[in-house]
Amino acid sequence: MAEEESYIRDDGLSDTLLIPDTGRYWLVYDFPTDEVARTTWERLHEETKHLSSWRTRWPVEPPHTVFNVWVMGEDRDRLVEAERICREQGGRPAEPTEPDMVFSLRLRRQDQAIEAATAGSPLRKFTNRSQKGWRMDRQGKRRPR
Repeated sequence: MAEEESYIRDDGLSDTLLIPDTGRYWLVYDFPTDEVARTTWERLHEETKHLSSWRTRWPVEPPHTVFNVWVMGEDRDRLVEAERICREQGGRPAEPTEPDMVFSLRLRRQDQAIEAATAGSPLRKFTNRSQKGWRMDRQGKRRPR
């Protein structure tokens, strides 16, 4: 069986970020429905480490017609596994719909790294959980369940 072409992108080092290679490697896959995108996003969180992933819908206002999953990290080899999962779930490689989306997600990934480091756990897996995966503590802050 022939090896499939990889759609992992290399955005290179950034002069703007505190850690220049934050989110250097990324990919975006399009899915036929929001449900399939959500299931893929959940699998990525369960089966990969040291990656950030996000779901986006386009246009911003319903009805949505484009359902994307974005994955970002600093190690290209880790994204290979994420790309395999996206393909298994029926995703197709996509292009960003917003010109500044990649850099915006790199900034978000940097924020996640800063939050982890200041919380005293710099090696933890950076994640954004669904609403049902969070609880409110006594100070009104969201915490993982």
